[in-house]
Amino acid sequence: MEEINRPQSLKEIAAERIREAIVQGRLKMGESLSENYLAQNLQVSKTPIREALSLLNMEGLVKIIPQKGTFVFSMDKPEIIELCELRYALESMALRYSHERNRDDLLKELESIVKSMRKDMKKEGVMHYLQLDDSFHNSFFNYCENRYMKDTYRMINARVSALRNFVTGSVESSLQLSLEHHEKILESLKADKLDEAVQILENHIINWLKKVDIHPSYAEE
Repeated sequence: MEEINRPQSLKEIAAERIREAIVQGRLKMGESLSENYLAQNLQVSKTPIREALSLLNMEGLVKIIPQKGTFVFSMDKPEIIELCELRYALESMALRYSHERNRDDLLKELESIVKSMRKDMKKEGVMHYLQLDDSFHNSFFNYCENRYMKDTYRMINARVSALRNFVTGSVESSLQLSLEHHEKILESLKADKLDEAVQILENHIINWLKKVDIHPSYAEE
């Protein structure tokens, strides 16, 4: 039987738009979310907005506090460290599996992404570069052939992306160093130096945590 192509519901469309606004930083971490404002902005009733916020609450992107309201997620430094530990555990294993199981397809996709990253660096297209950064890491899961690992990463990916955009996009020279890390990971994978690629990935995530330390929002914690 052929798969039924079901159109997106208003709830799903609203959730997608709000998720995108959070990840791209147009809705700030910790910001209060008004159902009325979101409904007017997206030109829908409050019912799909309420359903969308409930969905995003399950994803950890918003926090619904009874009798207080709904807020964009926020994290203190210890929570970010825990998230990065989980991120590294998942990404390092997904990278190993994808290289072992679908090496050629993985390298083809990563090469295309890195090529686009270089172009964006020259054009100074920060937001598109950060989207490519997200795609680079998601590629590990596209080819790892482990649905449970992929589903687990999907549950944290939006928060990882939002934090990456918040920190990386605001620290001078971050994008250039980020590009160098991604290029080195790719070169190690092409040379079949998998352990080296995983080590660079670990250093990449550790370096990102150092940016959190110097970011004004976290420097005094």
